[in-house]
Amino acid sequence: MNSGRSGTGAGEGAGAAPPGSSAFHWEPSPETFRVEEVGTPPPSGTGEHLQFTLEKRGISTWEALDRLGRALSLPGAAFGTAGLKDARAHTVQGVTVLGLGADGVQRLAALDLPDMVLGPALATERKLRAGQARGNRFELRLGFARLALAEETHRRLARRLAQVAEDGLANSFGPQRFGLDGRAGELGRLLLEADPRAYLLAHGETELRLRAARDAQLSEAQMAAGEELLAALASNSKAAQRRLARSAGLLPSTLCPLARQLARRRGDPQAALRAIPRRVRRMHLCAHQALLFERLLELRGESFRELLPGDLPVACGRVGSGAERRLPSGPLFGRRSPWPDATSQAGAWELLVLEEAGLTGVELARSSLDGARRPLCVFPEGASLGPLEATKAVEAVEAPAGGEGAEALLCFTLPAGAYATILLRVLRQE
Repeated sequence: MNSGRSGTGAGEGAGAAPPGSSAFHWEPSPETFRVEEVGTPPPSGTGEHLQFTLEKRGISTWEALDRLGRALSLPGAAFGTAGLKDARAHTVQGVTVLGLGADGVQRLAALDLPDMVLGPALATERKLRAGQARGNRFELRLGFARLALAEETHRRLARRLAQVAEDGLANSFGPQRFGLDGRAGELGRLLLEADPRAYLLAHGETELRLRAARDAQLSEAQMAAGEELLAALASNSKAAQRRLARSAGLLPSTLCPLARQLARRRGDPQAALRAIPRRVRRMHLCAHQALLFERLLELRGESFRELLPGDLPVACGRVGSGAERRLPSGPLFGRRSPWPDATSQAGAWELLVLEEAGLTGVELARSSLDGARRPLCVFPEGASLGPLEATKAVEAVEAPAGGEGAEALLCFTLPAGAYATILLRVLRQE
């Protein structure tokens, strides 16, 4: 699924319809959800980098790059992508890699990694970077509980889809932008405080809770090590932090470096902050940007399609043709974002978002993100709903005993950074 990311979340648009309902059902999986990056810069044919297509199933882009790095003995910084793709989908995207040497093409071709297929590699001059793709093509297989009742629902969805493609829809973020437990935006806000201890404590609590939810077999010693880390963070006691050297090895891999850094640099929370990977901190800051953007969309209501006095329009090219539209935009606040002009309605709404969040220029200056403008409105391209196909069963949908379900393929393209979830949300409101 910003930061140039397209995707969808399981929380919205997914889940079973009520028994007896003819509403559609969709649950993201590699069998029901395909995402293909479009408009990625092609390889130049010469240069030190190699560019190839990565096709993956059921794993995140970060996990795929970590596996590649271990197999090739390369650091994560050696790889480049134009965006991150959903872990629950079958996805296709471009990747660049630097540092493989003269036999790099052969080394990539020889790899055999689970859940991943690599296309042929070609030389290129530059590393792929976030936002360089124009968009993503989505294919979602929708399920219907009853074939007999699905036809009218299918016709209504097709009409609604055509209307949305014409009118556009609010460029909201998908729920996966906010992390598995929805707290990523809150963590990003804490990163903007002068003292990072609150962030470190909240990050530690979140990681331990998520690990406990994923792995019910955590030992008492592992749980005790986690509690010891949290206590050392909360108290900022140098003695407690010194003792973390003994228990750090019992912690999850995401928290072990933090505990060891605290043991080495006792009483220095800024040094401890550097033990959190930069990509994790960036993810939290991006999530906070998204929270503020979502609030702006709430304030604007139906005016997200209109250019109002004080709006800063952005030129958005169509993914398929490159033709441009001028659309109203909202800020993804960062350290270089201009302060909103409250003399216009558009600027007053943006200023209200900052005031509600308790943010001033001082806090924004602490962000490692420069800031950007994001279109408030987005237009699906090439949208189509395929014909109904009878199925013997629709997972997670209660169909009548002995009855048939149905499914249909929903296809559309969105610009880079837009989420498939937003279209599903609107279709569910039909």
